[in-house]
Amino acid sequence: MSRSRSKRSTKSWDDEGAPTPKPARSKNEDDMLSREVGRSFRLTVMVIASLFAIGLAGGALAQDTTPETGVVTHPAHIHAGTCAELDPNPMAPLNNVGPQTNDDGELPDSEDVRGSLTAAAVEVSKTEDVEASFDDILEEAHAINVHESDQNAQNYIACGDIGGPVIDDTLTIGLQEQNNSGYTGIAIIEKDGDDHVKVTVYLTSAPASEEVTPEATPGS
Repeated sequence: MSRSRSKRSTKSWDDEGAPTPKPARSKNEDDMLSREVGRSFRLTVMVIASLFAIGLAGGALAQDTTPETGVVTHPAHIHAGTCAELDPNPMAPLNNVGPQTNDDGELPDSEDVRGSLTAAAVEVSKTEDVEASFDDILEEAHAINVHESDQNAQNYIACGDIGGPVIDDTLTIGLQEQNNSGYTGIAIIEKDGDDHVKVTVYLTSAPASEEVTPEATPGS
């Protein structure tokens, strides 16, 4: 014959069989409980804040170890020949074509940008004391050629044959797009003594416009 065991109740009962209510906590007990809850809450906040700070620090360290990427510029040279038949060996190097900067070589900030935000950006190169005779480069075929970058110098992006009206010892030529680069521009060549010239190159690449398909009109 099995015996069943009953759990001993921890509740107290009064004479009428109703549970005896627990005695109310004192003010000191309530204050102690409040302090414990507050201490636990503050500890939780500190842990979360510490984890968040560690995450930010880790992100900052990751950014610090990432090498900074410089602005891509385009090498340019004066070559013998024409753009159609260019001597690949440069006759005279020019400064790389890149974003416009101020006199201190700094890029413009947002306060310097004015007018339409959709205007095509212009890159520039200014080179003085180029070792080339103004008359010599006009007596035979020469061209100014612009490359994609120092890393992809074999890819030509713009070129212009040197020739046209000479006004006050200054010649302005057009630079035509090469290899579907989207770049065009002009170059200004100024005579600087008998054996040197000054060359300024302006290059632009207009953003590709989205083709809009016209909607058919009713009855067409």
